Amino acid sequence: MTNDDVTIPAAIMSLLRGSDSVRGISERLGVTEAQVHHWKDIFFAAGVLAVYEARHGVRRSAKTPHEPRPLTETTTTTFIPPTPEPTTPEPTTQPPTINLAGVQTPRRASRRSRAR
Repeated sequence: MTNDDVTIPAAIMSLLRGSDSVRGISERLGVTEAQVHHWKDIFFAAGVLAVYEARHGVRRSAKTPHEPRPLTETTTTTFIPPTPEPTTPEPTTQPPTINLAGVQTPRRASRRSRAR
C-alpha cells in the first residue's frame, strides 16, 4: 500500500466534509483540479456500488475485488435479445416495370407525313 492509497481518499473525505477545497487539495498534492474532481466522482461511484451490494447481499472476495460474489447460491442468467416486431412492407410509389422485350409497337407518323 502506497502513501497515495491513504492520502487521496483522506483528501476526498476532507473535501466532502467541507474542511478543504478542490483548489487546496490540488495544490497540496500537486495535481490538477480536474484530477481531484475525477477522484471525487470515482469515490462517489464506489460508495454507491458498496451501498447497492450491501443492500442486495453481495460480498466481494479479497482475491478478486472487481468480481462481486453473492452470499447465496450462484444463479446464471442468460441474455435473450428481444425479438423484433414484424413489419409490413412499405407500399411502393413507383408503378411496376413491364418487360416489353419482343413486343412491336406501332410507329407514329412523322410530322412531315401528317402535314400533307
